[in-house]
Amino acid sequence: MTFFKVFSACLAISFLFLPAAHASDACDHVSRIGDATERNSFRAYVTGALTQPPNPAQVTITDVLQQAPWTIVGAEIPDADGVGYFLYQAEGTKQLFYGIWGGMADPSESGEVATWATDQGAPPELARCFASIATGE
Repeated sequence: MTFFKVFSACLAISFLFLPAAHASDACDHVSRIGDATERNSFRAYVTGALTQPPNPAQVTITDVLQQAPWTIVGAEIPDADGVGYFLYQAEGTKQLFYGIWGGMADPSESGEVATWATDQGAPPELARCFASIATGE
């Protein structure tokens, strides 16, 4: 009986880590900027892509995914629900804005989310990583 309780607890705990492991697999060939100061340097790109930009200090950068020369920046902006994902391509010292994806998506829509990114020009590996994060897959 004790073995069954221990096994059940271990099994239950392992299920908690499956989504994280899957997102990690999807992002194996993508760089993620973990340093908050470095992530916040992308605030200017986000506000520059908006027609009515907020003060950059009001923008929270949640994620920066990179696969040269492409970058996807996850950002929370005032008066918006959830995270918006801004897609850029580096050209020299400039970041050219290609599009924004926002809204709710569930894991079953991961393929559609990745297709949106590749349709914009993003490499497939970056698109899959982005989709896994945006859908919580």
